[in-house]
Amino acid sequence: MARPREFDPEDVLTAATALFWRNGFTGTSLAQIDRAVGINRASLYNAFGDKRGLFLACLDHYGEREIGAAVALLSGPSAGVAAVRRLFNGPVKAVQAGKDRRGCLLCNSAVEVSPHDAQVEAIVMRYLDRLRDALAATLTADGSCKDAVRRADQLTAHYMGLHVMAKGGATVAQLKRIAAGADALLAS
Repeated sequence: MARPREFDPEDVLTAATALFWRNGFTGTSLAQIDRAVGINRASLYNAFGDKRGLFLACLDHYGEREIGAAVALLSGPSAGVAAVRRLFNGPVKAVQAGKDRRGCLLCNSAVEVSPHDAQVEAIVMRYLDRLRDALAATLTADGSCKDAVRRADQLTAHYMGLHVMAKGGATVAQLKRIAAGADALLAS
């Protein structure tokens, strides 16, 4: 009979996600993971297979949490153009409030790992498509936007670019201008 797990997988994923988000996949060592998650390596491997398996689980964990929150915002009772604007102001406020310069784990992973790993690419694209679909649904429901799918593609790219600029060190004033640029996409 297998022993029950002596750790909460959610806690492990939260700690490991923060580590990968801060350091990237290649910049995160097994020793750092061991220290961050607080379980022995054998238990970690039994649960996730290896570092890559843990990373894949972390991408899903992040996507469900972060993209899930964006989708909820975009489909909530006050959805519409105002919700899109709130979405774009989120990264700006994160930088203002806590100097959060991690960017987006999906975006970071798209650049660092996706070119070499089809499974990472598939996870990244699944969540970016989910965000795009939520944006398109919001714009369609709002009724003020022509060609909502094309516009949603542009907004998704703009939103990911905002995260890249935040990670790259753009000033708050620059980030505000970038976020406001979404209005031009919403208006046309």
